[in-house]
Amino acid sequence: MPGYWIYRRYSSRVKFHHFLVIALLLRAYAKQNHGKQNGMVASGHRAIILKESKKMRRSRYNYIAGFLLISLISAFAENSILPPIVEELIIAGVKHSESLLKSGTGRIRVYGSGYFGKKKKVEVLKSGKKRYYVMELQFAFCGEHTYIKYLDPQFGGIIFDGRNQINISPQGDYTSVTSKYTFLPSMDPRDWGIWYKRQKLSDFLMRCKEKGKIRIVGAEKVWDVPCYVVETEDPSVQGGILRFWIAPKGGFRCVQILRRSGSEVIVRRIRWRRYKLKDGESVWFPEKGVMILKRGKDRYRSEMEVMDFQPNVDVTSLFDLRIPPDAKIYNADLKKDVTFKEIGWRKIEKR
Repeated sequence: MPGYWIYRRYSSRVKFHHFLVIALLLRAYAKQNHGKQNGMVASGHRAIILKESKKMRRSRYNYIAGFLLISLISAFAENSILPPIVEELIIAGVKHSESLLKSGTGRIRVYGSGYFGKKKKVEVLKSGKKRYYVMELQFAFCGEHTYIKYLDPQFGGIIFDGRNQINISPQGDYTSVTSKYTFLPSMDPRDWGIWYKRQKLSDFLMRCKEKGKIRIVGAEKVWDVPCYVVETEDPSVQGGILRFWIAPKGGFRCVQILRRSGSEVIVRRIRWRRYKLKDGESVWFPEKGVMILKRGKDRYRSEMEVMDFQPNVDVTSLFDLRIPPDAKIYNADLKKDVTFKEIGWRKIEKR
């Protein structure tokens, strides 16, 4: 419909109610001309011509006004898959959903064209399509505390308390400590829509809101799920753009993330699963995800799958490191040995 095209073409600069006001003014102007015409006294051939021209003008205005109103109503109905909302409500919805998830443990399997090229294995799907098996890991978390361990005996893992990361050897020894979280984002399922840049998504969006660099740019469907599209600047790259597709139905979960910087585009799509808790509440957690990276002509695709996830279970024993205070451990930041007491390892506070 032409009216719908007009609305979509100019809606970024002129709002819906502006179009509506224009249509109503045209309608009122047509009625005003109609009233003037009825009160007009004229005679002869000139009066007939004037009367006909007034009719034609009134019909033209009525047609334009009616066309705009019908087009805008249909366009608005087609374009409004979700009701209007402000940024604060979206952030509040995301924050509430985050607050229900206290802890969890499970396994994650990551596929792709190979971060660990020489260790690739091939899995054949039911469809006959092949994908490269990259790595399978066990994970657990409670707040900022994170535990990730490779299930492949050739690799170790890490334990992170929110400030310090302790690296674990394949034999289970604590080998070194660093203040940097070194694991790839795709290895932690929370980085698929729950966190962004190692912080909760609601905290990241609120910081963008406080800087005035966030806006709702529309509503779209992802995997047939209606979502609000929230756009902000990428703080890590000058001129970078971030978009989050957030679905209000089912806990304001983020089902798609787009990051654009120059010729590089990264898109993540996330499928979520609902878990019922004992108190009657429900939590959502990523179940599957796909990441597509485009950089010029290069293209990279990876997938992740979460298995055996258990929400809100006790995982404190994983972070209660029974290491003597005076035991030595290598500090990768200082490039020297320090005592475990100097690290200031934070245990999980029992509630």
